[in-house]
Amino acid sequence: MIANKKNNYNKHKAKKMSITNLKLKSQSDILNKKPRRHSEIWKFDNISKKVHAIGPEGVVQFNAIGSAIWIKLDGRHTIASIIEELLSAYPDQDQNQIQNDIISFISYLVNHYLIILDWQPL
Repeated sequence: MIANKKNNYNKHKAKKMSITNLKLKSQSDILNKKPRRHSEIWKFDNISKKVHAIGPEGVVQFNAIGSAIWIKLDGRHTIASIIEELLSAYPDQDQNQIQNDIISFISYLVNHYLIILDWQPL
């Protein structure tokens, strides 16, 4: 789903977390989070329908579905609302698979410091 160009930032390896390993009371805790992009240095390519973003590890490029998710990571949409939107867009796909894929993708973004999992403005 993602191509990554890494730089020297990765010299020291921090222990990475998974949102499935977070100490949350239930899966609904994860689904109610409102993730937000850590950086606003990104662009959407209208021709390829892909997002290119700059993160601490370098430039990342998302495929069309990853890009659709990325655009929604604005701190206003819950993970549940993003899942519902993709389920509507792909009704023939397995709902559990879509949910698991989105949660895995969100976990990847958290682990690579591209998003804040539960952004809350002041």
